[in-house]
Amino acid sequence: MSRLDELERSDMMQSRETQIQLNWENSKMLSKKAASKKVAFKRVGPPKASSSTHYAFLTVKITLDGEPSSDWIECFKNPASFIPDEAHPAKASIIGNCITFTSFRGNVRTNILWMDKYVQQANECYKTMDTMYVAEEKSQRKRKKAEQEEINKINESLKDL
Repeated sequence: MSRLDELERSDMMQSRETQIQLNWENSKMLSKKAASKKVAFKRVGPPKASSSTHYAFLTVKITLDGEPSSDWIECFKNPASFIPDEAHPAKASIIGNCITFTSFRGNVRTNILWMDKYVQQANECYKTMDTMYVAEEKSQRKRKKAEQEEINKINESLKDL
């Protein structure tokens, strides 16, 4: 084997080891993410309405039973079905475990019920997303194991060189 072939083989092995390391790091991040999150939220207690800057509107605050992740918030802000009105989730703000939105005074009850539906939709969306994360994590672990076995075989074959 020429020196050039040896160098190319060495570069390939180092590249492969780097890829395994990156996959392992990604797997650790997904694992931490999966371990530290709540998948479904629900409203806790009655919503609270307060005055707004305009007489016709009220500011409504809904408290959830936990603090949603940015992925859950993305699901909430982009519901699968909605009614086009002032209480669309994209217009709501989420800080901590509170959802705050503006509603016409006459539509408060209806808009709260819609927000409950949007929370439910976000839970379903996020659960699907979570399932995909878990499947990806499992796939990465399987790839890492196969890659490590391949490297072990290569290293075993290089012992007598």
